[in-house]
Amino acid sequence: MQCRRFFGSALQLVILVSLLVCGTLIAQQPSEDKGWVRGSGGYSKGYLDEPGGLTVAGSVGVRLIGKWSIEPEVSWVSGERFEFTQVAANLIYRLGDPGKRASWYPIVGIGYLREFDKAIDYSSGGMVLYGGFGARMSVSGRLFVAPEFRFGVHTIPRLTVSVGYDF
Repeated sequence: MQCRRFFGSALQLVILVSLLVCGTLIAQQPSEDKGWVRGSGGYSKGYLDEPGGLTVAGSVGVRLIGKWSIEPEVSWVSGERFEFTQVAANLIYRLGDPGKRASWYPIVGIGYLREFDKAIDYSSGGMVLYGGFGARMSVSGRLFVAPEFRFGVHTIPRLTVSVGYDF
């Protein structure tokens, strides 16, 4: 039980620090090109031999230099046997012109994962590492949709669709 309390406190601290860092970076960007916020939903597996489950995620992206962006993300996966909660930092590179209506992007991420095995009431933590790609498509003005695929450690695979808003 103490481990869950520690994880909850550590997760809150990571989220707070991420928001402060992103807020500072966003404030320094030109007004027309700051960043975005997005929510994602889809399917993910933590292990090849176990059933996958619903994935829900939220993130705030900040443009760094040129086509490079950083995107802190919090996600939760609920499967038949396992639940995963993760906090990760994603690095994104937009291929093509960011001003176009649609563009592809590779994504890599590293973070901390907390898994809970419902069958034996056991939880543990560790590193999550993945790579993948997505396609970002502008729907209208600042609203966009982005289907995405990721594959890596504790992300075997992750298929999501995001809806986001540029600010």
